[in-house]
Amino acid sequence: MTFRVFREKNTVANGLVIFFLTAFLCAIGSHLRLPMVLSLFWIVNAVIAGLFIRKPWLHTPLNYLWCYGGMVANDVLFSGWAMESFTINIANIIFILIASCALNRYPPYLQGKANIRHIMLIFPVCLLAALACGLWGALASGGINSGIAFMLSAGDWSSEQFSTGLLLLPLILTFYRKSDYHWRLHSLLPIGSVILLLAAAIMLGGPGSLALPLPGLIWCALVLPISVTCLMTCLTGVAEIMLIYMNIIRVSSGFLPSAVTPLISVRLGIAALALTPYMVAVSLEAIRELNRQLATRANYDFLTRLLSRAGLFDSLTRQPFRPGKTMGLILLDVDFFKQINDNYGHDGGDLVLREISRRLAGSVVPSARLSRFGGEEFAVVLFECDEPRLYRQAEALRLAVSGEPFTVVQGEIPVSVSLGTALEIAGEDKNWTTVMNRLVSVADSHLYSSKRSGRNRTTPVWQEPARPGEPDID
Repeated sequence: MTFRVFREKNTVANGLVIFFLTAFLCAIGSHLRLPMVLSLFWIVNAVIAGLFIRKPWLHTPLNYLWCYGGMVANDVLFSGWAMESFTINIANIIFILIASCALNRYPPYLQGKANIRHIMLIFPVCLLAALACGLWGALASGGINSGIAFMLSAGDWSSEQFSTGLLLLPLILTFYRKSDYHWRLHSLLPIGSVILLLAAAIMLGGPGSLALPLPGLIWCALVLPISVTCLMTCLTGVAEIMLIYMNIIRVSSGFLPSAVTPLISVRLGIAALALTPYMVAVSLEAIRELNRQLATRANYDFLTRLLSRAGLFDSLTRQPFRPGKTMGLILLDVDFFKQINDNYGHDGGDLVLREISRRLAGSVVPSARLSRFGGEEFAVVLFECDEPRLYRQAEALRLAVSGEPFTVVQGEIPVSVSLGTALEIAGEDKNWTTVMNRLVSVADSHLYSSKRSGRNRTTPVWQEPARPGEPDID
């Protein structure tokens, strides 16, 4: 049974969850303010925005009210604020609104449809949302007596929202995403490299040390799932901000006052690097998906959905080779297929081929490999079989095709196939494709014998094939 926190039609329940989730995250953020090193992060806005982007049906005015209510309730109950909370929390809503509205126009990230353009858009969207949030937050904070103080306050708000958004949003958008990645011991190497490079940044110091973990994060993007890459990027960015604030990583203040460096300059610099591993990971996944699609198109026949000839040989290259193991081949060809095309059109011919493939797939043993070998010819490969078993399988296929007439638009038509078989015990060959090439030649000769002997029959392995007298037999 799958447990879901949010259900699309449970409007009230969804709103209550958002209310309590927002209040809980605000409480966490408020407590992070106590140790100053953690006061650089305000996570609620990025989390709620990510939730609204992943589940677009939650992005409604009513849920914004629930969210705003959770923020105000936390401030009134735990922060000791009253009227201030109603105005200051509008800044948080502004960030969520801008980020959600801008990014909700694109396909859901949870379904893996985000492309590089969508990822790059996160940067300007977070920047715009953070600037708007910061300006309102500075205005609503009060007690600002000069333009410089206002700019510093707005910069503090904006840099906090910008860096937290860029670090958390990719993680939230990819969290709990399905992946077929198989973890192995060497999967820890890129993670270990990030840790080592972060340690090197601590030892070296300087502004350039901020970018030192980036090669390790790119390595994560190359070999690990996207969600893991985003998690590593988020943790690394948070660690760098905290280490710089505690003066463990020393950076030059440049023209900015030293007190501003960890709050604005450093956060902006780290945020600028945060999306790079995410973009690399998404780009590579798109390339892998394209390669999978190309491989599928090359290895499978579009009409019948069976393995193509190339796909069959490709599967044989991955089959473990062992001398002494037997390999059998059945080649079958549709009788008088040219007449079917002439009388019923190519649509009728395609329908016959699809139905034949369906009947063959239902009649082969589970371990067999079925392929549309070319045109109206099909191939079946079996391992560890003897001559009687190979012949029985061939006859089962023949009867599956000829046992019932085929229905086309013009009516019912009888269809039959002729079959040839071949069997070989693997010798000192390097792979099965070499054996397959020899079997194709023998099975083709037996198939020719079936055609010459009247069609709708199987020529077994033990029967001597007839010598070709005419090159073209349908």
